[in-house]
Amino acid sequence: MSEEWSVVGLVLLLDTRLPGVAKQFPIAALHALAGNAKCRKQMMAAGACYHLRVLADMEITGAKRLLDRLVIGKLRSIMARTLLVSMPIYLFALYSP
Repeated sequence: MSEEWSVVGLVLLLDTRLPGVAKQFPIAALHALAGNAKCRKQMMAAGACYHLRVLADMEITGAKRLLDRLVIGKLRSIMARTLLVSMPIYLFALYSP
């Protein structure tokens, strides 16, 4: 339970309305956690994309790269599901060893 709140807490530190927080440190911590699919889902659910878009527009170091990592990972999973659903079953039989 505390692991979920730590990711949410890091995402909340990205809020631009908090002027006393240096944004590169929460970005670095979230970038380290972005390798885990569960953490990426928690970041997305906590609203990290919104905050990262704002920070990327402000040209904060690492914000654009982390945003790309989150968004591309989401697009990959959607594309994989779409391809698996839309492909006919017999294609799998043709390519199986």
